[in-house]
Amino acid sequence: MVPGVTGEGRTKMAERQRARRAELVREEVIDAALAEFAARGYHQTSISHIAKRLGSGHSMFYRYFENKRDIFDHAVRQVNGRLLTAIADAAPGRLTSMDEFRQYTTAIGMAYTDVLAEEPRLLQLIVIQAAGVDQPMTEEFHHMYDGGVRVLSEMLRDGVAGGYIRADVDVYATAAAIAAIPFGLALRYGQQPDRDVLSAQTRATSDLLCRGLATEWLAPTPVEQVR
Repeated sequence: MVPGVTGEGRTKMAERQRARRAELVREEVIDAALAEFAARGYHQTSISHIAKRLGSGHSMFYRYFENKRDIFDHAVRQVNGRLLTAIADAAPGRLTSMDEFRQYTTAIGMAYTDVLAEEPRLLQLIVIQAAGVDQPMTEEFHHMYDGGVRVLSEMLRDGVAGGYIRADVDVYATAAAIAAIPFGLALRYGQQPDRDVLSAQTRATSDLLCRGLATEWLAPTPVEQVR
């Protein structure tokens, strides 16, 4: 018993502890499933494979998830949540110059790099396998990509209106090309991500992109920052 804690307080404390334990177990199940998905592929992975990796029976799995598709949904939401939070944190409000645009695109790229370096299996899952799980997941994947293109298109239009992005830019095609860059990085470095290499490529890509879009000459990022 905890001194000074009433019966009701102990009950609430016990409930929080149970909820925390359940969350830890749920994370273990997700981790085991991600490992199996990465090794075997989504469709070739069975509940038995996941349970064997966990060293438990099927019953524990079904206590927390309905099926492996349920786990996949949790993993996708986990990645989306981290990326959206990072993008929101990087947003400075309305951009007013190409320098601000470059800082923002670099910050978004670094947020993506962090996720890829810390848990490459999550991004591999989305980039490589998500579109092939089933039709609803394919549509969700396309919705995610199209949403990113829309956000980037608005940023580019604002830049054109603000006079710091060239007026002759094909806004949609450029936004779609930018949105596709992270998928190439995940395909190339998803197995063995190197944070330094990814950071250097993120800065170099942002630098190349912004210098190509700018209405006026834009000084390159110092070499020591790119390496």
